[in-house]
Amino acid sequence: MFKLTKHYFDNIDTHGNLVIAYAAELSVLGITIPFSSVITLKEDGELQEKPLLKRAELHSQMGGRGFKQAELNAQGEWRSLANPLPEVELFQVEGKKDKVKSVKWHVHTPLAKCEFTKSDLSIKGLGYAETLTMDIEPWHLPLKELYWGRFLSPTHSVVWLEWRGENPIRLLYHDGMLQDDFKFKNNVITYEFGEIVLRDTRVIKDEPLVNLAAHFPMVKKLFKKEFFETREKKFVSRGTLTLHDGTPCEGFALYERVLWNSVK
Repeated sequence: MFKLTKHYFDNIDTHGNLVIAYAAELSVLGITIPFSSVITLKEDGELQEKPLLKRAELHSQMGGRGFKQAELNAQGEWRSLANPLPEVELFQVEGKKDKVKSVKWHVHTPLAKCEFTKSDLSIKGLGYAETLTMDIEPWHLPLKELYWGRFLSPTHSVVWLEWRGENPIRLLYHDGMLQDDFKFKNNVITYEFGEIVLRDTRVIKDEPLVNLAAHFPMVKKLFKKEFFETREKKFVSRGTLTLHDGTPCEGFALYERVLWNSVK
């Protein structure tokens, strides 16, 4: 049996200081393993990341969600400024005993007003949150490359996801409205309602998953070793969204490219 639930939160202030927080739970081979992590990147380039095999406290209520990891002295609140997107079933397959296994993606907080603190660091800005649930082993997904990102301004949110492989997927939501086609090339995202031009890009992560697994030898033994060759590249950029009527909107984009290593 395999099941992964991963909660993702982010927050960027007007200076470019950012935080990314994860709270996850993995069930595999009868073992349940909690995981939490906080990544911070300051305007001056100082990057900190601390992963733990510890459970983070989460709460949700009308109009907001919260994250707290006491051991990291970190906590944040996301107060929603937009309606949630519908949950999307990205992939499903029939497993043993006719059990259907799937990957589901739910952007429940596409745009939020956020306040996050970690020790003496405080970040107040616009943020985003989503939840991914899957009971398919990730190394069995028909996937070669994964592209994900979000652009937020005070008045607009754009979220995109692309899978490349045997079951290609391409989704983009502009203020909750689905666009089934878009292009991301040379730091420009174009779609029906407008385009986003990215600039001043900073690298947050560029490393294989084996680097993260090295912190947790026990967990590493539960996965196919080839899967840890999967490489994650994560970026943050300033951006300008220009609508077709010429209206410009300034904001930040946080996005990633994952070079997937599937194992048959």
